[in-house]
Amino acid sequence: ALLTPPHGPAVMIDAGPAREAERILRQARARGVNRLAVLVLTKPDADFVGGAAAWIERGLVQEIWTTPDPGRSPVFTRLLAQARAHNLPVRVLAAGEQGRWPGGLTWEVHNPPAATAAQPAAGPLVLRVGAGSQAVWFMTAASSTLETELAARPFEAGATVLVLSQHGAAGAAQPDWLARVRPDWVVISVGAGNYEGAPAPAVLEALAKDGWPVWRTDLAGAFTLRWIP
Repeated sequence: ALLTPPHGPAVMIDAGPAREAERILRQARARGVNRLAVLVLTKPDADFVGGAAAWIERGLVQEIWTTPDPGRSPVFTRLLAQARAHNLPVRVLAAGEQGRWPGGLTWEVHNPPAATAAQPAAGPLVLRVGAGSQAVWFMTAASSTLETELAARPFEAGATVLVLSQHGAAGAAQPDWLARVRPDWVVISVGAGNYEGAPAPAVLEALAKDGWPVWRTDLAGAFTLRWIP
């Protein structure tokens, strides 16, 4: 996801796999983005972070934000070493942190919980990004259990757009979580003909049954959401 505030540098959430890096760079440039203020990496897996190396190597990123859960990905380990070699700040985020990006976009982190001596951090970054009355949930790789936990937490959950977790795989879009968020659009960011078979037919059937409007990138392509003051 590429966030381009009208008065400030761009922010990108996840970088895709290494094989897609050049295509994503071209698409960003076509939208007038030649440099990122922040690259947010929500999960250490190669299909989330692999493309980040191309941005870092070209000096096109000012700062990396990531999850405290390092996982077991050698791609992520190499990426952190690359960031250090380029003197890039790496900020580790956890639930409860929030702030404002240039251009007026606010951000909140809702997962994973902060690590303790007894309990290491686990799980992907889950973000809510907003401006005014409009907001977007980036569920990234949240599990169905996490969706249910979020639905029970006492915070403002309403949003204009809910980007489903795990490309709409089985377990995404738990009814109690959708009822909390009440999105105008449910977005499924997924590649056509992906080997995982996402989105899951059961998820699509449940969304259609409950009347949630859905936008699928494998069918309709990329889309632009404009925040209107």
